[in-house]
Amino acid sequence: MKWITLSIKNLTTKLKGKHIFLNNHRLINEVINERKAREETEEALLEMLKSMINAMKNQLETEKSQRQSTQEYLINLLDDICTKIAKANDLI
Repeated sequence: MKWITLSIKNLTTKLKGKHIFLNNHRLINEVINERKAREETEEALLEMLKSMINAMKNQLETEKSQRQSTQEYLINLLDDICTKIAKANDLI
């Protein structure tokens, strides 16, 4: 009878150990899955930020180009007006 009791205790101890091992293994897998999910989220955020930065950069370059075109147009217009005023003064 004593042998059966010892065997049951050993079996119970082994089962508890197996249960702890399985719980630890499950927790490790959950941590790994959470880490992967976090990394994927971080990568997605990084790509979104890169996209936003590129869009802003392109918009700034477009605005700069438009501003330069407007400045060139106004300078040419001012030059034409000054030339016409100078010719008008020469006629007088």
